[in-house]
Amino acid sequence: MHDVFISYSSKEMEMSETVRNVLEKNGIPCWMAPRDIPGGSNYSKEIPMAIRNAQVFVLILSENAQQSPWVLRELDMAVNCGKVILPFMLEDCPLNDEFNFLLTGAQRYAAYQKKAEAMEKLIARIRGVTDGKREEPVAEEA
Repeated sequence: MHDVFISYSSKEMEMSETVRNVLEKNGIPCWMAPRDIPGGSNYSKEIPMAIRNAQVFVLILSENAQQSPWVLRELDMAVNCGKVILPFMLEDCPLNDEFNFLLTGAQRYAAYQKKAEAMEKLIARIRGVTDGKREEPVAEEA
């Protein structure tokens, strides 16, 4: 079981993998497509199951993410499943109406300002939700 589901635009694959790697180095198990899609399976089966099984939904938020119909579907499902949603903002972008509606009240982590600080806060919040380890996060530039 994975504590965190990571949702992202494929245009931000590299940064999303960096976030995942830092979380996993800090002992936080993550689920992220396509890495965690078993061979022979399909996205429409595996993604909903992974969202339901995760405790936290980390959204790698950007203008590209807001243009992705897949990210919007994943976010909508996370909201409907009552998941803790943690937007990790790669850029200072206005939210379109759909994302603004779904993210109302969600604490955002401004990685576009201070990536390392935003990552540390994200790690601490995830640990608070998952009742994981309370040790200091491994400082790395995200």
